[in-house]
Amino acid sequence: MDKQERTQPASATDDARVREADPWQALDKVLSLLCARSGHDFRQYKRAAVLRRIERRLQMRSVADLNAYCLLLEQDHGEADALMKDLMIGVTSFFRDREAFDALAQQVLPQIFHGRGPDDHVRAWVPACAIGEEAYSLGMPLAEHEAGMSAPPAVQVFASDINQHVIAMARTGLYPASIADAMPRERLECHFVLDNGHYKVRKPLRNRILFAAHNLLHDPPFAQLDLVSCRNVLIYLNRDMHRRVLETFHFALKPGRALTDGR
Repeated sequence: MDKQERTQPASATDDARVREADPWQALDKVLSLLCARSGHDFRQYKRAAVLRRIERRLQMRSVADLNAYCLLLEQDHGEADALMKDLMIGVTSFFRDREAFDALAQQVLPQIFHGRGPDDHVRAWVPACAIGEEAYSLGMPLAEHEAGMSAPPAVQVFASDINQHVIAMARTGLYPASIADAMPRERLECHFVLDNGHYKVRKPLRNRILFAAHNLLHDPPFAQLDLVSCRNVLIYLNRDMHRRVLETFHFALKPGRALTDGR
């Protein structure tokens, strides 16, 4: 063996071998390693979406291909944490798909609140809530409808996510000033207070929402719900998981109640 071969990085041979292998098989190995490291299984997510996030990690770590990245995951436990954060980033905003929220306020909520009084409860669930925009977007029209009743029921919104970090951010209820573009001025002033250049959710709205860590694909769902709003995760799941998640929502909802999703 000459000097050049002796000093060649160990991953180079592996890279050459992987270029001849099935890339989807290499992706499965990456996700299996991630599951073993983190306890979270992303193998039921749409492969193209997952692959785009992993390719970003390859570029950041200057890794040539998926098999070389497998070696990195085996050797560097911190990389599994970094990949988890990238895979769980939720692209969301306040009142995403405004027409859906308008229809919810005008058509769905009147039916949910109909016949309810102070001894009743209205319960909603926002799974995969990310940093909270969808949960607060749902909480605002619920609070506004309740305010228009003389003897309203108690309202509770459960908001959950697999990611403890984003749950902690959601609980703070602190958002950039740019959210002013997402809602009318009167709604913004009613539910937020300006705090050092950011908008902070006021306590009456914040206290309606219970944030909790929860794995939608594996943990038992909330139950006896009037409404489920899931606008940020189904687009990333494959067809089999769609069916499984929708069965979960069917179990969680009271008969005749509502689901709004973002597929």
